[in-house]
Amino acid sequence: MKNNDKRYLTIVFLLVIVFCFILTHKHLYNFAKINVDINKIPLTIGSWQGKGISLSDDIFKILETEDVLVREYSNNSERVSLSIVYYEDSKLGFHRPEACFVGQGSTVLQRGIERVDVGGKSIETNKIIVGGNSGQKIILYFFQTGNFMTAGYPKFRWQLILNRLKAKKNGAAMIQISSPVIATPEKTLANVKQFAEKIMPLLPKYLQ
Repeated sequence: MKNNDKRYLTIVFLLVIVFCFILTHKHLYNFAKINVDINKIPLTIGSWQGKGISLSDDIFKILETEDVLVREYSNNSERVSLSIVYYEDSKLGFHRPEACFVGQGSTVLQRGIERVDVGGKSIETNKIIVGGNSGQKIILYFFQTGNFMTAGYPKFRWQLILNRLKAKKNGAAMIQISSPVIATPEKTLANVKQFAEKIMPLLPKYLQ
């Protein structure tokens, strides 16, 4: 048997073991319902004061979850928007911000990775800058399950698999923090990161 064939059979065998393990432990994972109320996320975060933004029923139907939060936080003249989409199981329907903004007629001007300091630990977030008729906007977004936060969707999905293998009951969330560019992109990014550094350490408490 060729080495490539052996490697292929080994991978298939390992995947079968993982799948069987997930099936046999499914009852442990689904034993208790996650008790999450994302509306309990504080309206006051440091010097930032938030207010809720109501959503239409169509939004909840499209996203297939009732756990959607959209708020605007202000700090003197600075403004940021916080959006959270949360699922308590592995049925995910995340719509990437890039696709949403392009669908609304905006253009993605820049993509990259932006690191945010969270309790002395550097967390990677996705950074995109979009432009349209209303000007430019800077968005940071990332994925979270339990205490795990990452910019990478494959890493995020793998962590969800590990959660199941360990029979851990954690939901899944995509968090987006954004702000329109008023002065310069650099100043706007600094404001978005400042807010992100305040709220990200709080999220694991409210997004189990």
